[in-house]
Amino acid sequence: MEGKITVSARRQMTNKLGAAYRRASKTDKGRILTEVVNATGMGRSTARRWLTGPVEPATRRERPVVRKHSPNAWRLLHQVWALMGLPCGKCMFGGVTS
Repeated sequence: MEGKITVSARRQMTNKLGAAYRRASKTDKGRILTEVVNATGMGRSTARRWLTGPVEPATRRERPVVRKHSPNAWRLLHQVWALMGLPCGKCMFGGVTS
């Protein structure tokens, strides 16, 4: 992994330089953009998006899993699945049958 920079390091760099980039003149923006591209290995369009976008944390928290069905519905689904002989999801929900 030599020569690679982590996403959190990229985010830290763009967060630090973002305010300066927004205030800079056109020539200075080009210089800052080139500096970020050379340091991170990102493309210019991606670097520009990260510099002008909102300041984000260096690491993201994972989103919680949102369940569409209640625990009772899941239990019933598991019972039906077991009664059907543990078929794959496609077979169980009317897709391809084997």
